[in-house]
Amino acid sequence: MTTRFSRRNAGASLVLVIAVFGMLALMIMLFCLKFTGFMGSYHEQRSAIEAAALAAAKDLSAIVIADPNFGLIGLSDSSPIGTATAAGDGYYMPVTGINTLLGTIRLDLIISDYLEDPLMKQLAMTDYNNALIAQKNLVTALTAAIANGGTGTDANGNILNPTQDAIDTYKSNKVHLVAGQSSTLVPGTLGLTLGYVDGLATRTGIPQPQSVASVPQSQQAQGFYSPNVAINYTSNNKQTPFVFAAQGPNATLVDFRVFQTSLNGLPYSTPSVVKVDADEKYTDNGVMTHTIHATAAALSGTVTDQRPNPGAFTITFMDGPVPEIVQPGDLINSPQIQADPTDMMQTPLTGDYPQTPLSNYSMPFLPDPDSYHPKFENVFSVAFYDWIKRGGTTVNVQSLINMLQTPMNFGAGSPQMQRFHLTSSGTVTNDSIPWSQTNLCVSNKQYRATSGLGIVSANQNSYDLQITDYVHLPGTTQGGLHAGEPLNVPGTLGNNPNSISYIGGSMFETIKWHDVMNRSVKNKMHMCVSM
Repeated sequence: MTTRFSRRNAGASLVLVIAVFGMLALMIMLFCLKFTGFMGSYHEQRSAIEAAALAAAKDLSAIVIADPNFGLIGLSDSSPIGTATAAGDGYYMPVTGINTLLGTIRLDLIISDYLEDPLMKQLAMTDYNNALIAQKNLVTALTAAIANGGTGTDANGNILNPTQDAIDTYKSNKVHLVAGQSSTLVPGTLGLTLGYVDGLATRTGIPQPQSVASVPQSQQAQGFYSPNVAINYTSNNKQTPFVFAAQGPNATLVDFRVFQTSLNGLPYSTPSVVKVDADEKYTDNGVMTHTIHATAAALSGTVTDQRPNPGAFTITFMDGPVPEIVQPGDLINSPQIQADPTDMMQTPLTGDYPQTPLSNYSMPFLPDPDSYHPKFENVFSVAFYDWIKRGGTTVNVQSLINMLQTPMNFGAGSPQMQRFHLTSSGTVTNDSIPWSQTNLCVSNKQYRATSGLGIVSANQNSYDLQITDYVHLPGTTQGGLHAGEPLNVPGTLGNNPNSISYIGGSMFETIKWHDVMNRSVKNKMHMCVSM
């Protein structure tokens, strides 16, 4: 009896065990299905939120604002291709990235110290202070753009709405992985935040050669400035801090877990990372099951404008070489030029000269008692500085110094033009071409300066000096018809006139004017910046 009873119990127990294991297997299967659905939902939303972050970062990279001192600026450089950037002459304008702007000014401070030119340093510090204002205005524009309903404008005039673009991208990147499941972005939950992430890089190169850069190894990486740290330039025991924004070659996902909205201890900074947060509501077979919060962050990208033709500095010897000017540096060191007054500064206010008349022009920022008649060497410093900063962040300091100290090749005949070009690689090139007894036009709202008998030469001739600067005032606010952009040889672009022979009625263009001033000379040397 006992054996028969035990076998019955064993059979029942086996059935019970099978039932229990079956139940467990069913529960595990249901769990796996739920878990698979949950993981599918998570990865679906992960993909969507990351795509949204990249879309917002691309918008921020494209937003531009107009600055009265620098023209169009943004997070990224842009070559002159934007259809909404045209100046009054119909030619498109470039966009200067905030890092390029700051890097250029820091380089110009270094160059001014190497040239021992306090006026150029003053000009660079003025640009620095104006750049801080421009940077603040850019951050304000970016902050307004990421607000709910906020917008910005790109170089083609397109209105960008980063939040809406992120929402649209988020929705378009959802792909349901589980049958019977649906999901909806919770209205009003997708939001953008500007900020920073440590450990990133910039695309702004330090000055070359590196021996002049004054950048500690801890504040650079692979020849580029480090972002989000104060990189000081020290001169005369005074520190000038520069803070560069983190940027990549394209919009790039970054670790949202280390995102921060502020950086303590920095005098100023430009947030270039955008964080996106959103809530997604999931429903299984018509019944809401859960809500998932997702976060992603992306770094804005930048294009680096190579500036293939930033402009030329030319010296035209209309009556042949001048013994006192053998190398370009003689224009800086000549005792005669240093002592020369500027007899007249002029600008055409309503168009280009000679179609429109010239008016008197002044430079009240110069350290001269008469802003209409400053020292000619000060006007030259202004023009030379205007040319150098056109080269951006790549101007090689040693190459520039070598150019100033290298004798010019006067083999082009007489009259002739010596041309100096800044290149994308940072070097300065020099060549010469035959010229003629012509006078270049003057660009609207830019200037020319003249000094009669500026050089009394050992060759028994006396020379008038003239500077024409096409790029002193940049941008459409102050820069006139051509917005302070260079013109092409011989000074023509868009509506500009061709170079012309001397005509009556303007200074240094007729013997009559010289007779009135008791100066019966015809020789002339013309310096032109960014023609």
